[in-house]
Amino acid sequence: MDDLAEVDEIINKVLLLYTMNGLSEYGTLDKWKIQKTAFFNQYDAQVKRIKGINYQFFKWTHGPMSAEIVKDLDLFNQIGFVELKGQNKAIEAITKEGKELVSQMSEFIDSGENAPIIDHLSGWIHHLGEYTGRELRDLSHRCQVPYRDSTAKIDDIPDGTPLLNPIKLRDVSYEFEIPKEWIRTLDLMFSYRYPEIRETLETPFKAKELLTWSEVFESE
Repeated sequence: MDDLAEVDEIINKVLLLYTMNGLSEYGTLDKWKIQKTAFFNQYDAQVKRIKGINYQFFKWTHGPMSAEIVKDLDLFNQIGFVELKGQNKAIEAITKEGKELVSQMSEFIDSGENAPIIDHLSGWIHHLGEYTGRELRDLSHRCQVPYRDSTAKIDDIPDGTPLLNPIKLRDVSYEFEIPKEWIRTLDLMFSYRYPEIRETLETPFKAKELLTWSEVFESE
């Protein structure tokens, strides 16, 4: 679990859930609002050499979109952290369990060296929270971004074009970090098997004890 790519995936999920929790204070969530808030925050963060949310975004019909965010939202739904509704599986809300996890993670999310990163993210959540997903989609279409040897409005860039890549570690001044004991726990929680092991995890998680995959399944 010390693999850098896997740790980055966990960090993305932590900060995406934090973003959704913050946006939920402004009303109903939807996929466009989540995607565009993540994009605007990450774009500005990279200009400021901040490594927080760190997805890959491509230009599609509805503006900047990340397939990884789509997958993470599906995971959150499957393990009970968000609620979806309707035939289009629209995101309705972050669940009580999702909010509780964000609250429990606050011990490291907004403390110490993570504080500048969370201050930056929270600023974007506050700035965009009152917008609807459709308004943010339309706003993103008008944004100017680097394209080839110049700049262009996102709406004028061909579909399928990469708009924003994950920032490299060597290029950052601030990097979001998660304590090792939390990495192990979140590796268990951010899994499609989490509903199977929820009861096994509950007591040690509340006691902030470390469990590995092998220990969880040995106890079944």
